[in-house]
Amino acid sequence: YEPYSGIDIYIPFCSVINIKPSIAVGHDICVQISIDLLSGGCCGVVRLDSVQGIIIGTSSGNIGVDLPLSGVEQATYNNAIYTAVQQQKQAQINIKSQTLNTYRNLTSESYTMTNAPNLIGMGLENKYKLETAYNAKIAADYNLSHTEIPYHNITANTSLLSMLQPLHTYVIVTRPVMLDSYNDKYKHTTGFATIENDTLSNYSGLTVCSSVDLSNIPSTETEKELIVI
Repeated sequence: YEPYSGIDIYIPFCSVINIKPSIAVGHDICVQISIDLLSGGCCGVVRLDSVQGIIIGTSSGNIGVDLPLSGVEQATYNNAIYTAVQQQKQAQINIKSQTLNTYRNLTSESYTMTNAPNLIGMGLENKYKLETAYNAKIAADYNLSHTEIPYHNITANTSLLSMLQPLHTYVIVTRPVMLDSYNDKYKHTTGFATIENDTLSNYSGLTVCSSVDLSNIPSTETEKELIVI
């Protein structure tokens, strides 16, 4: 019994509950774990003899683990797609417009020796504008095909280290253990209680007695009291 012995009951996710041996000895020990499925909280209850028995210990903990969930920001994604499509349409319009302008400019001017440099410069400028329009179309196509889907984390994750602890209930009993070498020394110097009823003359050496019966000893009452002391 306590304080020389102790009983500890380990309940997964609910820590350890200390039980007094004087309460538990001679009884069955029943352990219950109640879990809140919404919050992940749990409570361990120790009872005597049955699930309806007297509660002799409780401990609370948490068995749940938060996992991160992601959601798509649909409005942001729709806006990005819309912008990319509009850029692509505008690039297509610019190509057609620049093609028509180039054709019109080249056909509206007659070729002569005096305006040849102007025609060459106009042709180079139109070529540059047309290439720019095509490059804008290529960029718009790329942006549309590479539009990223925006994600947003709804919850944050928590540690999974609690899953590494033992997942079953067990009992730890602590009690003193007398070593043989220590027993021999203790017996030689102090001695052990024999729990026997016998005549003192049958023993030798230092003998410690309790509840001594002095009724058959021929002595006075005062002498008997001195012997007992």
